[in-house]
Amino acid sequence: MGTVERIFRGIGKKNYRSRNLKKSRRNAKYCTHDPRPLNAISSRVLSTRIARKTSKSLEFGMGVQMMFKLETEQLLKQKNPCTVYELALAWETSEGLQTAVTIDEKMEKLTSSKDEETNNEDLSAILKGMQELSISQRREVKNWSDAEQLLSQENIKFRDDSVKDFEQKSLETLKSIVGQKIKQGMQKIDLFRIRKSRQQQLEVANHRSTGDKLKEFEKREEVSYRAKIRKIEEDRAKSDAKAKELREALEAKERQEEAKKSASQLLRPLTEEEKQIVQNATRGLGSSSDVMAQVDSDIIVRESMQRLIPGQWLNDEIIHYFLIMLAKRDEELNKVDTSRGRSHFFKSFFMTKLLNEGHANPDVNGTYEYRNVKRWSKKVPGKDIFNLNKVIIPINQGGAHWVCAVIFVREKRIQMYDSLGGSGQDYLEYLFEYLKDEHLDKKKEPLPHQDEWKLVPTQNDTPHQRNGFDCGVFTCMFADFLSRDCPLVFSQEHITQCRERIALSIMNGSALL
Repeated sequence: MGTVERIFRGIGKKNYRSRNLKKSRRNAKYCTHDPRPLNAISSRVLSTRIARKTSKSLEFGMGVQMMFKLETEQLLKQKNPCTVYELALAWETSEGLQTAVTIDEKMEKLTSSKDEETNNEDLSAILKGMQELSISQRREVKNWSDAEQLLSQENIKFRDDSVKDFEQKSLETLKSIVGQKIKQGMQKIDLFRIRKSRQQQLEVANHRSTGDKLKEFEKREEVSYRAKIRKIEEDRAKSDAKAKELREALEAKERQEEAKKSASQLLRPLTEEEKQIVQNATRGLGSSSDVMAQVDSDIIVRESMQRLIPGQWLNDEIIHYFLIMLAKRDEELNKVDTSRGRSHFFKSFFMTKLLNEGHANPDVNGTYEYRNVKRWSKKVPGKDIFNLNKVIIPINQGGAHWVCAVIFVREKRIQMYDSLGGSGQDYLEYLFEYLKDEHLDKKKEPLPHQDEWKLVPTQNDTPHQRNGFDCGVFTCMFADFLSRDCPLVFSQEHITQCRERIALSIMNGSALL
């Protein structure tokens, strides 16, 4: 081959390699089966590929659902909204969720005849697929409903277990685990005894042991055996305690849900007829001194009813009369269920008298004096304040602000509720001093278990007002909800509705149920 021919052959090979290199780069940029770039592949195609890998439908119980919801809410507290990638990553790395899935497997295996197992690898594959999918979708999650929809799209479902079913499965799982541990412990003890017996036989056969050593060995063996039995019994007691704790937690949750349901009924919308009654009572024509309602010697006039119009500051006449309506409702409820215990509602003059507020003598003004209210407890139901469930006391601070104090007699707790967030520590101490004096005066002995009583200032979750004139309405609602053992689920947005509720209760002659 000549020199010129070799040169031209070399140039041809170089050009061929160059063309192949360009072609490989072009193929790397585009998909094999799609002419578009890889980052432009539709999320629908990518979702199909991921679903093909993890097409298995996963079904979990209430415990796993609660852990999904807990992880979601914790992430949304830090960042709201969050991306699907962040949410899926939080779920995948959650040790609590992995533990809940494992426990759910054991619970389902014990309570059903299914041989198929649901494991963490299946769930992890789906969550990783969600992270890959989220890169192209850029979808956001704002609340638990969005997260539930996302899980449903990925074939992750939750069984419609009731609280009792969940409790039963949990108890059966705990019993099974404890039973397995006891069985394993007994097997180990039997194996231990066999080994020791063989060792003993070898020592006797080899003349390395005497009768005293054998007795000492048997004694040590018996002590060890008893110790292991005690350990098994302690484990069983711990498992029973955990089961009891779980049962109490579930019962507390049921009570909380029932309380929320009752609270939502307290804030029900008024009917058209009820709205007309409120309209006539608060905005109707007539003299300002017209008597609108009366119970015994307590009356309420039109001028006071007009203070229930939004933006008005409530006077003591409205608050006192509404507390009378609450007392009538409490009496009716106690006839249906005597176990709930009665509540008593003091007027705001109680604290005024107890602390000598407004006294002409500056040295006496604002000082505690029990004898001023010594006879007030004679009007409480049963004439014994210590047999009540609650004592509710509205307090007017210097004629400018209304707050509410509640004595939870059965729980040995005195708590302040201030819609402006004040602690009310001084009032709490004065009321505790009143209880001690009252017990000494009526029972002729000191208040027992004084160290068990708790004085609780206003908590952060107490509903707050956002203006300077709704404190009286908040005080009435504190008394309304707490006397029904309902959580304080109202807020500033409900205050207009609460004003209507107070007006309707006064005109109906009893607080709404």
